[in-house]
Amino acid sequence: MSYYQFKEFEFDPMHAMLRGPEGEQSLEHRVASLLEYFCQHPQQVLSKESLLEAVWAGRIVNEDSLSVAVSKLRKILQDSRGEPTFIKTVPGVGYCWLPDTEVKSHTNPTPDVGSAPQQLRRVQRRKSYRFGIAALVFLIVSAIAYGIWSDRSKPETPASSTMADISGLSPELQRKFKEAQATVEHAVYHEITIEDYRQAIELFRDILREHPDYIPAHLGIGEAKFEMSGQQGYQDLQLYIDELTTIANLALAADPNNGDALELKAKIAFLGTWELDRAAEYYQRAIEAMPDDPGIYLGYSEFLITRGNIAEAKNMLRQLRQKDPDFFRYTNLSLVYMFQGDYNKAKAETQRLINSEAASVVHNAILHRLGVVSGDDALAMEHLEILMRQLQNYPEQRVADYQALFAGGGIKAVYQQLLDERNSDNLGQYLPPLSWARYAIVAGETEQALFHLRNAIKQKQPQVLLLHQDPHYDPLRPLIEFQALAAQVPN
Repeated sequence: MSYYQFKEFEFDPMHAMLRGPEGEQSLEHRVASLLEYFCQHPQQVLSKESLLEAVWAGRIVNEDSLSVAVSKLRKILQDSRGEPTFIKTVPGVGYCWLPDTEVKSHTNPTPDVGSAPQQLRRVQRRKSYRFGIAALVFLIVSAIAYGIWSDRSKPETPASSTMADISGLSPELQRKFKEAQATVEHAVYHEITIEDYRQAIELFRDILREHPDYIPAHLGIGEAKFEMSGQQGYQDLQLYIDELTTIANLALAADPNNGDALELKAKIAFLGTWELDRAAEYYQRAIEAMPDDPGIYLGYSEFLITRGNIAEAKNMLRQLRQKDPDFFRYTNLSLVYMFQGDYNKAKAETQRLINSEAASVVHNAILHRLGVVSGDDALAMEHLEILMRQLQNYPEQRVADYQALFAGGGIKAVYQQLLDERNSDNLGQYLPPLSWARYAIVAGETEQALFHLRNAIKQKQPQVLLLHQDPHYDPLRPLIEFQALAAQVPN
């Protein structure tokens, strides 16, 4: 069981339980969500807009709702507004969570899952991971989560896919399963909010109350929680590892060849525990169990890219395109070209998608990063401005201020400002502390880059796994300090 620890408190977000000097206290849903978001972003200035989106997940509320939730949390923590220990008000902006906060785990023995009845696999998902190496598609916390690994769409479910057997459920529970599954399987990530995933989990739990051994519902909960974590940049994935592992083990006890459970185990080992050899084993088994599932190949290509098997990933992607023209709309190949240092091909591939596919900020994020690593400042700034406007809704005056900095000092000056202001928005370079490290590299702030990179590794920020392949880190590679840090990241 994982939890957050800060000062004299422990917070269990899974059960909305706060433990402190005066004992345990169950928190109401919104207050628990607010505290969880604060714990995920310690010592960062968080705008009111980002907090409203994270806690109320697309619902129409005003700042009064946030003020009330903050006030309740302050009262629970016995915090002072004037001399805060926990929540500092940043006038005109939002709030800052002050205490050092760590993710910790209680060690529990692996439960005996017994001999659960064998169940058919649920509908196979077609998403590649939001961690999204596939597109270097960077997770945006403010409800438009896009990952470094993939774009935000998925292949259609092939007719040959094995459907979950719902015949043993009542008509009402069948309806609930289909509704919940539709959320988990949704093709466009930014149309699904954290609250949608929570509602899907509750529907799956309704089924389990009457059918506690129904494996597809257990797996549905696991996938929903994995996707919820994806909307937070997987920075809270450590909190769910124990639960997701138990769910996967339960499914595999019922059917050792359950491809969805094997893929879930692969993703946990890959993004959660950084056990890449084990992840490779589970991917191979999942592919054997689901040979006709294109989604598993997209995910596996992302894994191969992370490990530096670029040529193998490139060959796999080309074979997928030869078998199904639909795969021409995915951005994985842009990443392959970038990591091979063929920036012109990477730009051309991404521009092809912009010209011919539905508009997506994912494409702009890729071109922004390509501009940075290739030294094309004009390209980097052009698409950074789009991300600022379309993703983060920056007012025009704020964008104009960055444009003025760019006119005087190029992308280096803009990144220096983003670093100095400790910008916590995802503008194509992931989330803090990793984004701060990446800004610092371009700004020439080597000590800061190493400091923030060290913290990102310590927090197991999943996007760090690209460190060995991503050319963004090339300026640091000759440094002994960087080499020592890189040795802590598996490859």
